Amino acid sequence: MTITKCDICKKEIKDSDKSVSARFHWASKQFCIDCGKLITNFLLKNKLISAVEINK
Repeated sequence: MTITKCDICKKEIKDSDKSVSARFHWASKQFCIDCGKLITNFLLKNKLISAVEINK
């Protein structure tokens, strides 16, 4: 069993559907919903993603 933790606050993520995953060229980071809101809001503000992509 793999234990997934948020890379910012180190809180355990119990359900993978309740996390935000950010992938870069060589790294993948997992964030809890609270920490992931910052990333999601930034991407929406700069029109890098649409609201439809968030709900997938």
